[in-house]
Amino acid sequence: MGHADQAVLLIDRPSQVIDTVFEMLNEAELPAFRVVTRFSLGEALVALEERAYSVVIFRPGAEGVLAAVKDIACRHRCKPLVVLLDEDDSSLLFGALRSGASDLFPVASLHSQSEEFVELVSSALRQAQLLEDNQRYREELEQRLAELKDDQQAALKVQQNMLPPEQQVLAGMTVDYTLLPSLYLSGDFVDAIALDKHRVVFYLADVSGHGASSALVTVLLKNMTGRLLRNFRRGSSYDILSPLQFLKRINKELLEAALGKHLSIFAGIIDLDENRLTYAIGGQHPMPLLQSGEQIDFLKGRGMPVGLFEEPVFDERSIELPESFQLTLFSDGVLEVLPDHGMEAKEASLMSLVHRLQGGSAHDLQRALISGGVSMAPDDIAIMTISR
Repeated sequence: MGHADQAVLLIDRPSQVIDTVFEMLNEAELPAFRVVTRFSLGEALVALEERAYSVVIFRPGAEGVLAAVKDIACRHRCKPLVVLLDEDDSSLLFGALRSGASDLFPVASLHSQSEEFVELVSSALRQAQLLEDNQRYREELEQRLAELKDDQQAALKVQQNMLPPEQQVLAGMTVDYTLLPSLYLSGDFVDAIALDKHRVVFYLADVSGHGASSALVTVLLKNMTGRLLRNFRRGSSYDILSPLQFLKRINKELLEAALGKHLSIFAGIIDLDENRLTYAIGGQHPMPLLQSGEQIDFLKGRGMPVGLFEEPVFDERSIELPESFQLTLFSDGVLEVLPDHGMEAKEASLMSLVHRLQGGSAHDLQRALISGGVSMAPDDIAIMTISR
């Protein structure tokens, strides 16, 4: 169906034909549109440069028919172009179609086949409207995608500002990490905070899903960590000293927020005065690797994901740490890039890699895992190491 803002450009040298076509279109019961006339190819080309028309009806002169059709089609940008031909020449017909005409109609038949001509123009108007609608939808989509990109860039800056430095020394321990998102934003998150000169609280979390919705949960996680830290420093709450209580608090807030998201997390606190690691597991897999010299093994424990159940069961454990060690944590995205088949084979491969790169940074591990140097992964990947 045509729209009132549609316009037909009618091109013909001064003659009775242009009046005939104009009268036919005005008398036809077609949706409202405007008819604009031009009396030479030069005038028509200028008109097409100045604005877009829905349909062009063109009666070329006796010379240079195909070149004229091509000029019109080039400026008309693939919209319907109806060419009125004075001659019934098959080579001219095919040439006009190859040059960009969408329909052809013999001038001699305008009176005898007026209904067919009006239907041809009506069909061209409908086709033009579809093209115009598609163009408008594409422009709107491009605008919204640009706005979404701006929003995601702003969100990325917020998320990056929430993260700790990629490498830092806390309470005598070196902490470093790397995050590789599968989309623009990451649902994986890490943090490490020195409580005092001998204690460090840390966690690695993997929010379900990908992208902006999962990244929003990391904001909630960071905000809650900050509140627990402030409560600890003013002596109103000591939940941050207990990984188990930390996970319970996250679980409660996620359920209350009703975001439809849950997460897996490994949270721990290292006390160097006691050479002790206390940790809790909330659905985390693979488990972190603890390495000291040639000794390396996965930590033990299990627990439910955080944010799914009103009364979840989390496993909290405490182990003695050797004088020198490296603790390596992964999100489950690393399992997606390992070529092995089966979970046992993937875990063995992961252990072998960490053992081989003893003392290597999180970035070293990422480069070894993704040897092709790809910038995006099938799933978010987070790697964190803590060593002394």
